[in-house]
Amino acid sequence: MKLPWPSKFFLLSQKAKKIYTRDSLTANDLTLQLTKKVSFLGNPFMDKFFSRNKVLKKSEFSIGLFPGSRFPEILDNFILILEVLEALSDLRYFQKIQFNFAIVNALSSSKIEEIFQKRGWLNLEKIKDKYLLKFQYKFLEVNVYWNNFDNILLESRCCISMAGTAAEQAIGLGKPVIQIEGKGPQFTKTFAEAQRRLLGKYVFCAINYKDKNDQINQTIKLIIKVIYLIQLNKKFMISCNENAKKRLGENKACFKMVDDMNIVIKND
Repeated sequence: MKLPWPSKFFLLSQKAKKIYTRDSLTANDLTLQLTKKVSFLGNPFMDKFFSRNKVLKKSEFSIGLFPGSRFPEILDNFILILEVLEALSDLRYFQKIQFNFAIVNALSSSKIEEIFQKRGWLNLEKIKDKYLLKFQYKFLEVNVYWNNFDNILLESRCCISMAGTAAEQAIGLGKPVIQIEGKGPQFTKTFAEAQRRLLGKYVFCAINYKDKNDQINQTIKLIIKVIYLIQLNKKFMISCNENAKKRLGENKACFKMVDDMNIVIKND
């Protein structure tokens, strides 16, 4: 990892009593780079999910859809995910699956409705809900939520993602991620590749594609593969959970860090 100036100067300073990272790979890398102990005690941004983790109903299989949060990039990401869903809408199997978009306020409900309408989706909501819209395309139904990311992530069995933090938190909860490379400016091929290296082999992504149609078709194959593994391979989910602990740590990261800081302060 290349450290931007003047990060290395401050981290090497004797006044920096302790350094904590948000993942184990970075801790190992910085320990070597700085020849100074760097600690990973878990990722604080995971704590709120561990405390609220829900028991899913076995009859439900939901997939979280995360197009990111930056405007206007979110528009392109949102449409690309829609194109994937439209391409798999002929498969009756997906009629049984719940697809949930997590949308930020920067993308208004009127804009969402406009996009769906132009693409030939049917609006299923007779009474508008401030935080929810429902649309149908052939056999496939999609829910669009605002201000509901945490619940969507917790209830999802896997995720389709073009986001940064959302994918990390999904992997941290032991949920596999189907990643789609975008045009950016944030979520690019380079960013997506770096994310896969950080989060490990349970981020699945189509990478050697000829064009957009090939990318979409390969992504659909990965979605089907991941659903198959979740439903029929018990070892797969065990491995996902082991990877989660290795990459992003376990619960109570905040408490562990505070306790460790208190020891540093007392011994200073």
